Parts: sequence; structure tokens; C-alpha cells
Amino acid sequence: MPELPEVETLLRTLLPFLPSQPIISTEVLHEKIIRPLTSAEFDQALLNKRIVEAERRGKYLLLNLEPEGKLLIHLRMTGQLFYKKANGQALEVPHTHIKLGFANGDSLEYADVRRFGLVTYYHDKIEDKGYLNLGPEPLSDDFTAEYLWTQAKRRKTCPIKSFLLDQKVIAGLGNIYADEVLFRSKINPKMAASKLTKNQAETLVAAIKKVLAEAIVLRGSSMSDYLDANRQRGSYQDKWRIYQRDGDMCLRCGNEILKTKIGGRSSHYCPFCQPMRKRPGNKLIIGLTGGIATGKSTVVEMLREIGAEIVDADEISRNLTNKEEAVQEHIITMFGEEYRGLAGGLDRRKLGDLIFQNKAAREKLNNFLHPQIVMRMQDRIREYMENKTDHPLILDIPLLFEAELEAMADLIWLVYADEDIQISRLLSRDNLSLKQAEMRLNAQIPIEDKKELSDFIIDNTGTLEETEEQVWELYQRHGYKIMI
Repeated sequence: MPELPEVETLLRTLLPFLPSQPIISTEVLHEKIIRPLTSAEFDQALLNKRIVEAERRGKYLLLNLEPEGKLLIHLRMTGQLFYKKANGQALEVPHTHIKLGFANGDSLEYADVRRFGLVTYYHDKIEDKGYLNLGPEPLSDDFTAEYLWTQAKRRKTCPIKSFLLDQKVIAGLGNIYADEVLFRSKINPKMAASKLTKNQAETLVAAIKKVLAEAIVLRGSSMSDYLDANRQRGSYQDKWRIYQRDGDMCLRCGNEILKTKIGGRSSHYCPFCQPMRKRPGNKLIIGLTGGIATGKSTVVEMLREIGAEIVDADEISRNLTNKEEAVQEHIITMFGEEYRGLAGGLDRRKLGDLIFQNKAAREKLNNFLHPQIVMRMQDRIREYMENKTDHPLILDIPLLFEAELEAMADLIWLVYADEDIQISRLLSRDNLSLKQAEMRLNAQIPIEDKKELSDFIIDNTGTLEETEEQVWELYQRHGYKIMI
């Protein structure tokens, strides 16, 4: 079923065609979709009118007509709405049930395999009860943790998953995104909504807003039916962390993802990351990243000194390539004997030069090393989650975004310095030429792009004291004491 991100994408791809030319013809093949009107009444209501505006409310799309009238569209399970240009070569779409023809030869068409959707005309006042009873928009300022917590307390036995799907509580959230936000919030979908704590409500609201915003940027999730108004697919399905991944390993802890039924809906969850009972201690997994020469290592040491537990991805990688002979031999076999050092092991510096300037070589090495690094990090995450601790677990991952490891962390902290400072530090620290420094910089996602993808920014362009002040403030903000 198209959910909020898909309907929002549909709206955004339809807006460039508005205002439309006058409607000069209608064709209805199944009157069930336009009830309570008949085909003749529908035709009479729409002829010579223009669609001037479109807006979204929850999973509904509202088309405002001129001089009067409205079309309320609810796609439900398999509905598709698409715009056809008169000069286009688009083939006839199967299961097309409604066609609105415009004076310029273009058309707006509705297809629906299962015919559950509705395209309803209202002369003035909308009477659809589902539409009228919608809760707040989750991306609006009205949707707050206090609101969600208050609503949850009224639902004594309702599972939190069913609670989130109630359109009277949240407009537009559906099965896909409910699973995703519960996973990010570490909340078991079977937990009673009434047991939601205020802290959990804050985490859940933040996750809802973030997941929906991410999905809209990627134009929604395309499964078997959803396409936008131009019949283009979305790509957020490639970013699913939990939905429809039952039987796969959890991206965070490596345990098996399970599937269950809650209120007749399929629900996917990790029993380890989303336990029914909260584990003791203040558990928080923070992904710490940056760009080359932004000063991330300095921040790591600051965090270590005040009591954080550190998992260093580079250290794991070094141990693999320095101490595990089988790994070294495999890499030499992959790239050739010229990468064998004088002592017989791997020449890491020479290999580093290769992977920084050769994208194919970099991807080849990453495809071999990353799964092994991730497995060892997941081992540390499981140990951390099972023990009673009152400190955060810091995943020190330089290429967190490049390796697409965001799912391993609850929050992402970025150590930031602008590109000019990065190059300056590389030249002085590593004794590189300008060309070498730029090659290393270009091998990573630009730091400004990483900034947009992160939850918190530690600006390391100033003094060490200023950086330390930011680190301490963030650490304490999340409920941890400075252990010095």
C-alpha cells in the first residue's frame, strides 16, 4: 500500500502538470471506484473543469477543481495515478479504470489491480470519515513526543505496532515505515503502547520524522505496484533495514530477523535489538565518523578519556591485514605479488596508494574486508548489549557512509572540518603532494554531504578546547556522566 512518502512523491511529480487544461472527457470502467456517483454523474461533475491544485493529507491525495469541486483519491492497496502526455509513447497500463482527458490531449489516469481504491468527487464539503478523522501529519510541528506519549497511555493493551498504524493517531504511517521506525527506536512491535516511556516517545518521534524524510528524498518504496505520476520507481526499498528482511541477519547485531503477525499485519523485528524488556543500563550505540584529516582520532581519544567504550573499525582492519596471515595471503592473491612487503607480509602503504586512486580496486578490497569487519563489530555490539553498562558504545568508522553501515548505530556523530582544512592537514601531517591529498579526499563522500546525513556535528575547525567542550556537551546530553 502506498504510504505517506509514496503519496507525497506522487503529489510532487503531479504538481508540474498543474493547473491542467479543461477536462473534456471522462471514461470509467468500474463504477465501484467512483461511488457513490454513477459514470454519467461523474462525467457531468467533471466536464469543463480544471485541476488547479493538489495537496496531500496522510495517504490521501486531494485535487482541487475550478470553478468548484474536489477529487479525493485514496490509492489503498494497489492504486496508481499517472499523467500521460499527448505526444508521449506510453503503452496502455493494465487495469486502468478511470481516464480524465484534457483539452490539450493529455490525460490523468487511475489504475488499480485489486480495485480497492477510491476516486470520489465532492462538490464542496468532504464527507469521507477516514479523511476527516486523520491524526496530525508526522512531519508537522504538531506531531510531538508529548502528543504521542499521551495518546499511547490511553491504549492499555494495544500493541505499539498497531497503535502506530492507527490513522487517527498518525496520518500516513503504514506497515513498511512502522517496522523501520520501531527497529531504529529499539522497540519491540508487540510491546503494549501504554508502556511507552517519555524517552522512548522522543526517540520514536525523531525516528518517524527522519525515516519519512529519508524515504521522500528517495521517492518512496517501490514494490509490486507503486510508481509516481511519471511511472517512475522509488528506491527507498534498497534502504530497508528490517522490513521484509526476515531470515536475514540484523544489520546492527548480526542475529536473525524474525517475522510475526500483529493485528493481521506482517511485522519484522530483531529480537535482540528490540527486546520485550529493556536491558539494564543506559544503552546507546553511536556511529562516529568524519572525513580524512578532520580530527576524528582526536575526538575518539576525548571520548575514551571520559568513559566511552570504543570499537575501532580501522584497528579491526589493521589486525586482519597485519596479524591474520590467511587474510594477507588472500589480499596478495587478489592484487598480485607486487603488494608483498620485504618481510613477506602485505605492503599496506603500497596497497593504500592503489585503493585511494583506483575505485575498482577499492571496491574489490572493501567487498572482501567489510563483511569480516562488520562481523567483529557485531560481536562487540552483542557483548555491550548483554552487559550492564552506563556508558555509550562508540563505533569508530571512518567510512561509515561509504560502507553503508548507518544501520549499526542509533545516532551518527560527525567530526567536521572543511575541505581546505582537510587538505592543509594532509599536506603537513602525511607529507603528501597536493595531488595525492586531493585524490584521498575524492575517494570519500564529500564532508558537506556527510554533514547532511549525520545527527550531530562536532566542529573541529577551532581549538582543542572548543572541540572538547562540544564532545562533553553531547556526551552529557545523552545522559552520561563524565568519568574523569
